[in-house]
Amino acid sequence: MPSTSSNSRQSLTSKTCSQCGTENPATADKCYICHTSLNERPKNKNYSASYHQELLNFGGNYLRAFKKDLQKPSAWLGVVVFALAVTLWGNYFINSNRSEVELEQPRVQTYSTIERVKNVPQGLFSYGGGAFFAPLVAQGLNDAIADAYPEFQLRYTEPMTPYSSYSEGIRMLTDGEISFAFNGRPLTAEEYAAAKARGISLKQVPIALDGVVVFANSGVGVSALSLDKVTDIFAGAITNWNQLGGIDLPVVPVLLSDEELEVLDVKEATKTTQYSTNNTQVLRKVIGTPGAISLASASLVANQKLIAPLNLAAPHSNNFVRPFINGESNKDAFKNGSYPLTKRQFLVIREDDTLDEWAGYAYANILISQQGQGYVEKAGSVTIY
Repeated sequence: MPSTSSNSRQSLTSKTCSQCGTENPATADKCYICHTSLNERPKNKNYSASYHQELLNFGGNYLRAFKKDLQKPSAWLGVVVFALAVTLWGNYFINSNRSEVELEQPRVQTYSTIERVKNVPQGLFSYGGGAFFAPLVAQGLNDAIADAYPEFQLRYTEPMTPYSSYSEGIRMLTDGEISFAFNGRPLTAEEYAAAKARGISLKQVPIALDGVVVFANSGVGVSALSLDKVTDIFAGAITNWNQLGGIDLPVVPVLLSDEELEVLDVKEATKTTQYSTNNTQVLRKVIGTPGAISLASASLVANQKLIAPLNLAAPHSNNFVRPFINGESNKDAFKNGSYPLTKRQFLVIREDDTLDEWAGYAYANILISQQGQGYVEKAGSVTIY
């Protein structure tokens, strides 16, 4: 009997107490000897090591599977596409925010290089006005701008009238035909008023100082004049070169427009004046017309071998100064005032709260930057910044 009862109790026992080792019935929740819970996992070193080993095995298996997946071409393609998408989104976000910030307050400001100029808009912008921009373009200014800002595109727009003039360039700017204009003289009160009537403002930015060269046909027999004599020629008071010590030959003034005479304070050109549509045509007419004489910015006529640049002196003076030395503009004389005929050059901006305004400010800031002034100097003008 005792053995039978012992066997029966043994068969019912299926839970061993982790604390005292007593065998307990399978239905027991606690050890009937020490009352330790029979449902908790044993807290021993063997169990802990086993549990951590399971974690390590799981992590290792996952890592091996991940590496195996990365060896598939499709996986790498996905990674590349994802990285490209992130990069494009980032660039778009940065450029969008930069454009919004840069185009907030256009203003005149000097920079060291063209690449540092801010507020440069994107688009196609037209310019026109005074022809003295041509040497700047020839020296590579617009190419440098295109390299720095390929989306800031520029084009020259010719006037609809047959003759070029500063007034026509300002009219085109006021009427919205161009984004900014080169001007060889200060704006007039009438031009400011015309812009105001259109609901816009005009701002002129000085960009250079230039000498005005008086040049003649090489056969006139005169090499130097004082300014009072030059004024008399274009006003019609002197009509033959022999009055100036030259040959017996009628004087033939040649101009782009009567505006060229403003630097001489001549109000009206003589009736014998001939006109040409552009600077190239003026040069050709002076070269091909006996007795011809004209005037232009030094940057436009430098290194012209077939014309005769005249040395100039102040009115009623014999202290003649050459406009060119070894084919280069006499910039020192232009700068210190010993050469008697100089003028400032301007870029005129249309202030109208459109991208034309930002384009004008951007081009002005490019011109007055240290690098931009280098192109001004190469073109034969005097830097002022």
